[in-house]
Amino acid sequence: MKNDRTFTKETIFFILLFIANTAFSQTGVITGTVIDSYDKASLPGASVYIKAISKGASTDLNGKFVLPGVPLGENTLQISYVGYKTIDIDIDVYAELGNDLGTIELELEA
Repeated sequence: MKNDRTFTKETIFFILLFIANTAFSQTGVITGTVIDSYDKASLPGASVYIKAISKGASTDLNGKFVLPGVPLGENTLQISYVGYKTIDIDIDVYAELGNDLGTIELELEA
C-alpha cells in the first residue's frame, strides 16, 4: 500500500512541474506570406528570421511561412530573399491571439 501512495505523490509532482513549466515558457506562432511587390508573385524560399533568438524559417512554394516557438512580447522579424531588399518588421507576439502578418511585399534591389 505504501508504494501506491508514493507513486501517486510522484505522479502528481511531475504533473504539477510540467504545468508550471508550460505556464512560464509560453510562446507564440507567427505566420504570413511573402510576395514580390511588383507582380505579386510568391517568393518561395524567402528567409524569415528572428535574430534575438536565432530562430528562422523559409517560405514554402506559395510564399507562406510558419514560425513557432517565438517568445511572447516584442520581437523583430527580418525577411530576406536573394535580389530583394531585406526588411525588418517589429511585432508584438501574443499566445492567445493569431500573429498573422498577412501579405509582406519585398522590393527588388536597385
